[in-house]
Amino acid sequence: QGPLLEAAGRTIGVVTGIQGKKTFQVVVEGAEGHAGTLAQFERRDALAAFAKMATVLHAEIGTIDAEIKFTIGRVTVMPNAPSVVPSLVSFSIDLRHPDNAVLDAAGARIKALCAENTSPCAVTVKPLVDAPSNVFDERLRASIAEAAREQGHSAMAILSAAGHDARHLAKVCRAAMIFIPCRGGVSHVEHEWAEPADIAAGASVLAQVLRDLALSQ
Repeated sequence: QGPLLEAAGRTIGVVTGIQGKKTFQVVVEGAEGHAGTLAQFERRDALAAFAKMATVLHAEIGTIDAEIKFTIGRVTVMPNAPSVVPSLVSFSIDLRHPDNAVLDAAGARIKALCAENTSPCAVTVKPLVDAPSNVFDERLRASIAEAAREQGHSAMAILSAAGHDARHLAKVCRAAMIFIPCRGGVSHVEHEWAEPADIAAGASVLAQVLRDLALSQ
């Protein structure tokens, strides 16, 4: 979310919630064959079936609207040999959207599209993660915004596109999050960089919110 804060020239991001996420493991099963002797019409090429699925999935799921995030991030081919028709392809799907209704419909459509485009191979679609979009506590969000205002830090409401532990905490208690800008919007990597002043601002806002919560008990 750093690019949004950077572009807006804001120091504090008051996180409204986290967009929903579904992940799947898809396995395409074909049959191994010799690249030089097996005729094209006789082949059950798992990689060819995967390529067809990937094209259709990107074309349909990846264009649902401007907020959809569809990713095939990992692909494993077996036996992964230069002169062997692939017998199996396993690939991952990461699907995200802030609207749970859109997310659920897209997830169901993924299964249907895989099944429709697997012939002459077989396909198994296994759901792994199902994390609905959530909204953070309104009072905590207001406290963060107020602390930023009192300390003279510019702030804006922002939806988290990436997942965080706070998603799970929000199911059992009041939860909220504070974002600060990172250079280029890049975080959780070796070259991540946040300005020391922004780090201090985020910590100071957090400290005030915690103090106010403690004194209000």
